[in-house]
Amino acid sequence: MEDNYYELALNDGYFKWLLGILGFKDPINDCGYISMLSYLYSTDFKLTDPVVGHDDNRLDDGFELRAQYSNNFTDPEFPTIFEEPVSVLEVLTAFAVRIDDDIMYDGALHASKWFFIMIDNLGMTNFTDDRLGLDWVIDDEEQIIDIWMSRQYGPDGKGTIFPLKCPGVDQRNLEMWYQMQEWFRENY
Repeated sequence: MEDNYYELALNDGYFKWLLGILGFKDPINDCGYISMLSYLYSTDFKLTDPVVGHDDNRLDDGFELRAQYSNNFTDPEFPTIFEEPVSVLEVLTAFAVRIDDDIMYDGALHASKWFFIMIDNLGMTNFTDDRLGLDWVIDDEEQIIDIWMSRQYGPDGKGTIFPLKCPGVDQRNLEMWYQMQEWFRENY
């Protein structure tokens, strides 16, 4: 990983567009999470082997975000991103948009709300730039993301984006879409 991953991300129009989906109009000045978000953007999302259920749909959702961006913006550097793996930030952003559009649609945009609920569920809301600085060591965040992606979390989903208090089934064996549905049943 590049030492200056956040500087590289800030010079990327697609990254800024993703942050716009999450409600950050000026990511450099009003975000407070630029280091964490840059790290998530520079981290490839990896599925377990074998893939649980249809978790590969999360990758498709990330590629769909790229297609939306390329349909709306002319960026000479952008076509090469279709060759790159989908990032953790893209998966979480796409999941937040899908929750907002398909599950909780009320005519308003709440993708940022769902995104930060997932970040909070992972235990990462305190990873702010003020607290950690832009050059903080990412070991804790990397471990949290690796536990989530490799499904090394508890059977109740603790350590994932949708932990449960009273799970009916082992969450490690349930695809993310159904984990999300279980979480909504328990919380809404």
